[in-house]
Order: sequence, then C-alpha cells, then structure tokens
Amino acid sequence: MGSNGKRDQIVNAGAKVFAKVGYHKATVEDILGEAGAARSTFYSYFSSKRDVFTAAVSGIMEDILGLLAPGIDDAIARFTAPDLPPPDEAELERRLAAIMTDVFHYIAKNRSMTKVFLHELVGVDDEMTALFIDFQERVTDEFERLIVFGEGIGIVRDLSARRAAEFVVGGLIHLGRNLSAGLWKDDIEGVSAGFVDLQLNGLLVRG
Repeated sequence: MGSNGKRDQIVNAGAKVFAKVGYHKATVEDILGEAGAARSTFYSYFSSKRDVFTAAVSGIMEDILGLLAPGIDDAIARFTAPDLPPPDEAELERRLAAIMTDVFHYIAKNRSMTKVFLHELVGVDDEMTALFIDFQERVTDEFERLIVFGEGIGIVRDLSARRAAEFVVGGLIHLGRNLSAGLWKDDIEGVSAGFVDLQLNGLLVRG
C-alpha cells in the first residue's frame, strides 16, 4: 500500500488502527488521529470507516496478486523458452518456492494489517466475506492456469486442475494466517520450499 496524497495517508492510517484495535472497535476518530487529518478531509474521500477498511484490504489483495501473477507468468515463460534447454523439476520447485517466499515475506512485512485481512475480513458482513472469497478465487485462478499448463506439457498428471489449485490455495492461506498471527516467524524460505515439495511430491514414499 503506497502513499499517494491525503487519501492514501488516511488509508495507511486506517490500516494501522484496524491492525491495532480490530475493525469493529476502530472509529473514524481513531483514524483521524492516526492520520493527522481533518474530518472534512476524511469525508472528502470516504463516507465511513468501512470505506477505509475496504480500500486497505483491497490494497493487500492487489499486492498479493501482483506477486503471484508475474511469478507464474515467469515460470510458464521459462518452460516455453525455445532458446533455452528444458528446465527440470528442481527448477520448477525453486521457482514456485520463490513465489511463495515473496508472498510470505509480504505478509510478514505487513503483519499487522495482513492479520486483520486474513482473520477478520470473513465475518464482518456478507459483502466483506464475498470480497475475501473473490480474492481466494482469483488466487485459485492463478494456480489453476499453472496446473493446466503443466498438464499440457506433460509434467503434471491428469487431474482436476481446479481442485488441485484449491488445495494449494488452502494451504497457502492457512500458512499465511499463522504467519500473520505470529505463530511462525523464521525461515520463510525453508517453509516455502517444504510447502512446494509437499504440493508437488505428496506424502508417500515413491519407488
């Protein structure tokens, strides 16, 4: 969530307030105090704290999708590059682990607000729940297109790409929630690599 004038100053202040006291306890006055903004300035951009909250969580969603989509694009481009030798499975694992690492570092860097996003957004009301579900579906779309691509070039077995993508995203969100809550903090790279290894190779010992 970058800074672009008074509006973004208010959004960033709101993110700090929501992270500190939660959505339900936060007030417009709290946000004004954090932002150092006049009430008239606030209402020239927003009609309520809900509008600020929506702007803050929408920024998080776009940031995370902005990490995922280019990483998946790069992985697909590498596997279709005609002037390079074919990559092996280890390179695929490294690339996917790098994507996960970027997402987890973002969550850790913005831990306070990502905690609100991942823990509180669902249940605020039906509209906010729908906003999170839409985010979840968009993330699932990204992994589904990667899985479909993998099926097409013969490195992923024939399966329900959507269900497989939902499985990946479920694990990603679970780990993200725990990270944002401070349940794990260290070795993001190691957790990312282990997560990808499990997704690609499963639990069973193969002969």
